[in-house]
Amino acid sequence: MKKIETFLDNNQEWAKEVKTENPDFFEQMAKAQSPSVLWIGCSDSRVPAEVVVKALPGEIFMHRNIANQVISTDFNCLSVLQYGNFSITWGKQGSFSNDILKRGNRLFTDIMTIN
Repeated sequence: MKKIETFLDNNQEWAKEVKTENPDFFEQMAKAQSPSVLWIGCSDSRVPAEVVVKALPGEIFMHRNIANQVISTDFNCLSVLQYGNFSITWGKQGSFSNDILKRGNRLFTDIMTIN
């Protein structure tokens, strides 16, 4: 595994590359977000959600935990749902996202859409 310093150096290099390719990138990302999808997925480091669905930054609001669980006593998960204006029981409450994808890292079978 790489040392933390390498990751920090890589982050600086990435930021410079992004700024060169798209000078407004960070200013755009600093604005309010309104992704159309909430991704509930596993914390497994081998499954980078943005990469496997070819999403751009800002397209997916994400919650990751062990075994991609949604449990009524998990305040972290409930906070994500509240921030995204979702209620699993009553359906869509706001206009933050249109879909919830609950994805595992083996079979990728669970999809729930709330309209």
